[in-house]
Amino acid sequence: MTHRMNETKLNVRTIALALAVLSFAFAGRLGVRGEGSALEFDGTGGYVSIATTGSLSGTFTVEAWAKPYDDSAASTLCLVGSRRPWDFSFDFIFWQGNLVHGDLGNNYTWITTSANAAFPYSIKTWYHVAEVVTPTNYTIYVDGSPIGTGSYAPDSPLLYDDNHQLVIGNFGLDLPGYSGDEYMKGQIAEVRIWNTARTTPALQNNAFRALSGSEPGLMGYWRCDEGTGMTLNDASGHGFDGTIIPSLITGPIWINSRFQDEKIVIVSQPLSQTLPAGTDLSLSVLFSVRTRSTINGNSIPRTCPTQPTPSLALPTFSHPLRVFIL
Repeated sequence: MTHRMNETKLNVRTIALALAVLSFAFAGRLGVRGEGSALEFDGTGGYVSIATTGSLSGTFTVEAWAKPYDDSAASTLCLVGSRRPWDFSFDFIFWQGNLVHGDLGNNYTWITTSANAAFPYSIKTWYHVAEVVTPTNYTIYVDGSPIGTGSYAPDSPLLYDDNHQLVIGNFGLDLPGYSGDEYMKGQIAEVRIWNTARTTPALQNNAFRALSGSEPGLMGYWRCDEGTGMTLNDASGHGFDGTIIPSLITGPIWINSRFQDEKIVIVSQPLSQTLPAGTDLSLSVLFSVRTRSTINGNSIPRTCPTQPTPSLALPTFSHPLRVFIL
């Protein structure tokens, strides 16, 4: 759809909000809801131990859907880590209500202990989070938008190897005399690791889609949709299955997840842009709706790309807009 501008400045965030309303309405007309499960962690000791083999270092991407339950000044909610049994590797954490925090090491020492992005997150809200790491820099994304980046001298950041086991829901540290925990308190689903630096479009276009597992560069993929049992299956085909290690209280436990319904993300950048009068502004919207089919008694998740009806109720602007629907 194309909109001809008679005013010189357009706040794209406002149109994004209108699109979000449209997307919710469109999903409702389809009558299709995202289905699946997530793991809920109670913050007291439970995690998932991943049976990684080999190593991944230098360039990699870690992404997941997460729903934090704690934003207090003492909260340190780790999504993924690998600081077990040796330190100086990787962790990725919701930090004290106002940061997405990471540590990057090379097996021998820390490259940086402040791979941070300022982000005042809200509790009981789903976020798609990702960290893209290269030998010289990192970028943290939330809901498809880069929110923080940093650089360092050329090095070899380590995600996992034989001495650094990947863990979901904790940073993995298990050193004598260490009293910290940093266990996740909240929900986690759709954890993915790649041996590539995922691009912004790749993160945006695939956040809501169930992967096939055979995508180039995909090294580990835990959908967290088993819904029962003590195993997270690795859908990447590399055999990196996860084992749930329970806490002393209640977690992790399986819980019904509807993050595809709760979170509709419209990514529009730049948020504000000045254009000449008469410029055509093209807006493109693509929805992916995750459904399930039953084949021979088995429930199979599927992703159906859909196209909305070409109509949009635009907000009121201080100058008139002439709107052309193509």
